[in-house]
Amino acid sequence: MDLVRSRISGHELLTVQWHKRLSLSILVALLAITTVLLDIPGKLFFYNTVEFSFHYSQLIPLLTLYAVVVVVVAAVIFVPLSEQTFKNLILIPFGLTVLLWTQGNLFNWQYGFLNGDPIPWKELWWYGAIDLGSWLSLLALLVVFREVVYSHMRTFSLVLIVMNLASWGSNLYVYLGDANAFHRSTFELDESGPVHFSSDKNVIIIIPDTMQSDVVEKLFYESGSTFRDDFAGFTFYRNSVAPSNGTFLSIPATLTGRYFDNATPYPQYIAESYRERSVLSVLAERGYKTYVREFLPSKILLNLDPALITNLVEQQDYSFDNEIKYLMDLSLFRLAPHFLKRYIYNEYDWLLSNGENKSTDRGIGHEKPLPFSPEMFASSEANIVEPVFHLFHFEGSHVPFNKTRSGATIPPSRTAEAFTDKTAFALSQISALLRRLKIIDGFDNSLIIVAGDHGFSALDDWENGNVGKGMGMNALLIKDFGSSGPLKSSDAEMASTKLPSYIFRQLEMSSTVPPLAQETAVTPRRFFVRHLRKERYVHDGYTEYIVLGHSWQDSSWIKYHEHPPRQRLPFCIFNDETEVDVLGKVSFGSTTSSSEVDKPSLISHRLLNGNEIEFVIQRPRIIPPHLSIVFSVGTRGPRSLRWGRITYQINDEDPVQELVDRGALSFGYSTEIVLAEPELKFPMRLKFRFCSANSTCTEERLTQGGALAVFGLSKRAVD
Repeated sequence: MDLVRSRISGHELLTVQWHKRLSLSILVALLAITTVLLDIPGKLFFYNTVEFSFHYSQLIPLLTLYAVVVVVVAAVIFVPLSEQTFKNLILIPFGLTVLLWTQGNLFNWQYGFLNGDPIPWKELWWYGAIDLGSWLSLLALLVVFREVVYSHMRTFSLVLIVMNLASWGSNLYVYLGDANAFHRSTFELDESGPVHFSSDKNVIIIIPDTMQSDVVEKLFYESGSTFRDDFAGFTFYRNSVAPSNGTFLSIPATLTGRYFDNATPYPQYIAESYRERSVLSVLAERGYKTYVREFLPSKILLNLDPALITNLVEQQDYSFDNEIKYLMDLSLFRLAPHFLKRYIYNEYDWLLSNGENKSTDRGIGHEKPLPFSPEMFASSEANIVEPVFHLFHFEGSHVPFNKTRSGATIPPSRTAEAFTDKTAFALSQISALLRRLKIIDGFDNSLIIVAGDHGFSALDDWENGNVGKGMGMNALLIKDFGSSGPLKSSDAEMASTKLPSYIFRQLEMSSTVPPLAQETAVTPRRFFVRHLRKERYVHDGYTEYIVLGHSWQDSSWIKYHEHPPRQRLPFCIFNDETEVDVLGKVSFGSTTSSSEVDKPSLISHRLLNGNEIEFVIQRPRIIPPHLSIVFSVGTRGPRSLRWGRITYQINDEDPVQELVDRGALSFGYSTEIVLAEPELKFPMRLKFRFCSANSTCTEERLTQGGALAVFGLSKRAVD
């Protein structure tokens, strides 16, 4: 009986140990899965959505398959082991995953844009020193304290898994908030076959990426240049301003005349601007065939609309295998220590996604670049009866600067000479199209616009690198219908956002196309600089500049306003020298004598009685064509101020108008008063009167709870 009981106890012990090995193996496998396959790739994907042409939901089946495989393999390898062998070997995947987690979350070094530019590995040696020291220290701790680590491995794994899931879930929640907006179209651009033109009328927009005006001028007028002859009939607008320093903000603004100022989510901005009033929508409505050859369609167009673009076809068994490989390359780059990253980056050939697209200059993760070359137009004809619109966007002068003037690929270098050489090659590609148009009699009947989406760095301040006014100095050349003669240069104030209106005027459509609200004679040219955080293309707000004068002059660039991340400030304010959040803020304590005013140089106030405030606004240096008066009132705490009405009066001779009728004004309440240009009289006096429902207002009403009144000027154009 004792022998039987002993055998049963031994069997139960083996069963318990087997279950323990199984559960711990699964936990370690899940830790590896949530770290390597879920959290880090998720961060990179969610922060860089427009870099990928697929929806995250398309990854779920693949992630599930990988997770099942990892769990099964872990169980098969580790569960049959003896207890001591298991304890020794399970430390390997656990320790490696902890090292990867630490590297990916705590030592996320900055390497700049992973866009083909050489990474200065030797200069960043101290990254490697810290990584190596950290990895060796953690490995030593795991070995020395392996018994302690093993006894707490279950707890450590659970904690890290929960942290990974929390991080992934929070990012997924934000992503799903825009899931519909980021939904990918079931259509794709058909870029097969020759490019043909109209025998009637052509509107052609060519966007060479990163083509900069001062570099183009240098190439036009250097000794032995033939570019002036190639661009005969064109006007070179040297004094042009790009909409933004980013491609996927500049191109939509170029086609719509509408800036992206972070007021709405980017996908919503794209959908609204293209459909409401754009070159695409207007010309499509007028019977034009509209062809787009865009090497970043998922970023620039997002939801491709067959009503706007002629060369759209249903997606044919689209495979995003290489994009997944690219996502995994980025993940491995983040997870690996510094001394291994260079082998993953592989001089921009990458480790996993290398083979399928190695010949492209932009590299993996970008969609197939447009082969904008003489071969592309070799069989082009002007044989389309209907009028035609063509949009070409190609690599142009974009980094990496790895082309000679003849087009040979060389090791990239970030120098003014390399930038100029790549620009020369891009101009030669455009020249090939112009020559073909002349051969097929498609030149004179074409309105041709060459507009860089942005610049890079002005030649006179190249030492500043990828900063400065050069990013806004895009090259702009225009050939009107029937234009001929030598290349002309003009210093007239131009901007890419003015191109839609220019095109409509040339096509005599201005009277039937509603203008944008900001299009006035005094509208300043604007330029938005996106701020980027750790991962590539993660927006942390925008700095807005206006350009008053020639874009090549430093003094012409005026810092105008800071736009916050992912949302719009309720008060978009400016003053004489610096930008501020609000133009005036008045805080009231328990008595009116304790009131305080922010920014007294531009705004003053006085309490006329217990329920009326008069604000006096001085004239700001810069006045946009339309102005919104923003007024906010509320308590500094959770209490609400209950008012029956709020009225305002701009100046003494103006009528009293009602702002709010019967409402509780809790903290943060705000509203706008829209003023047109004729009403902008400075100094401006605004009176606000607070009245209760029975029109008996007392000083206590204004001061109870410590009231806060905020007044500001918004530069948002009136739609």
